[in-house]
Amino acid sequence: MDVLFEESKPGQRVALITMVGTFCPITLGHIEGFVQAREILLGRADTADRVRIDEPFDIVLGCIGLNGQKHAECKLQEKKELPPKGSRAGISIEDRSTLVALATQHLPWLNLDGRCNWAGSFPKLVFVKYLLNGADDVVKYQKWRHSSESRRFLTLGRPGFTAGVRKGIARWGADPRWCILAPELQDISSTAARSALRETDMERLRGLLDSRVVDWCVKHHAYGYRPAAPPAKAPPPPCKRAERLDFGCTSSDDEAAAAAAPEPVQEQCVCRQPSHATSTMLRCVKSDARTGDVWVASHKCVADGAAVGVLQAEGGWAQVRTTDGDATVGWIKRQYLHDWTPAEKVVRRSDGTTVTLLRRTKTHARVEAAWLASRACVRNGDTVMLLNVEDEWARVSTMAGAVVGYIKLEYLV
Repeated sequence: MDVLFEESKPGQRVALITMVGTFCPITLGHIEGFVQAREILLGRADTADRVRIDEPFDIVLGCIGLNGQKHAECKLQEKKELPPKGSRAGISIEDRSTLVALATQHLPWLNLDGRCNWAGSFPKLVFVKYLLNGADDVVKYQKWRHSSESRRFLTLGRPGFTAGVRKGIARWGADPRWCILAPELQDISSTAARSALRETDMERLRGLLDSRVVDWCVKHHAYGYRPAAPPAKAPPPPCKRAERLDFGCTSSDDEAAAAAAPEPVQEQCVCRQPSHATSTMLRCVKSDARTGDVWVASHKCVADGAAVGVLQAEGGWAQVRTTDGDATVGWIKRQYLHDWTPAEKVVRRSDGTTVTLLRRTKTHARVEAAWLASRACVRNGDTVMLLNVEDEWARVSTMAGAVVGYIKLEYLV
């Protein structure tokens, strides 16, 4: 984090947001909470009462502190979720530190440095500490009673508890400068993430955890995750040429020619989902079911905006092959596939800005709803794939196809 202080000036005010918890595992909700708190303290977003703070900070840092392993084990034991010994990946403080590092690697201002003495390292800056809590925890322990100028709280609203926090602050007469209430966020819990891992519900996991955290948990069988047994392999049917696809694939009755060239790529297309989902998982069968045995054994996902090769089509389904290194084959709904017109562009801003956040919508607003939940960004000089142009905005994906968002067209060359 020291690099964030390189351009600081003596006397500047620095807010230090800290949260201590088990983070078993760290979720997108945790990340979004830090992001929202930071925007409020920088004066770029409203509090729950639709007002901006009077004195925005010059720099805002986030620090995550982890409870010890015994505390985490006890918490899971209370919920009857503690895996047997020998299969407790993700519970040790080392594993949770790894997951925090994975989930925050795109946010240089957020780190696992809750016990660092920043004030001692940079004595010419004015540091102010804020304790970040969820509304449920604040209501349970009535933490507004302990707020003061030297002990400030920033509470994340949560459905069912926000009103209780607001009422408690008013009754106690707590100073709103020392007890800030942030708007409610989507309720994403570690409990829900662990449940999705146990149930092998990979699509639900993608909305709860950072993709890098998901991959680590799957690889290490964390929190009770068990991969679904792959279905028994049936003899491969004779390869047929694809029927005519809406997105331009050719058709033929020459089955003999098709058999001579198994799994021909009929067309390269791009996967674009009509919803706000960021990826879709490949299936080993043509089925709308969501049970564990319909997914390909590797639980491979195709990111929104990623290219795939089309092998064949049957009804509303298309068999595709991913274009990355592992070339996974699986079924996907045909409605997700569109013509692929690749166009590589380079991010090049002339205003001196080195990092640009990707937006989820085409808007100049700098409110929380404008940014991607992951706060994904691209740097000057990065190559991106231009998916389409809409007025002054460009919809782009990173070269790995992992993130899709909007950026101003003028930033691309």
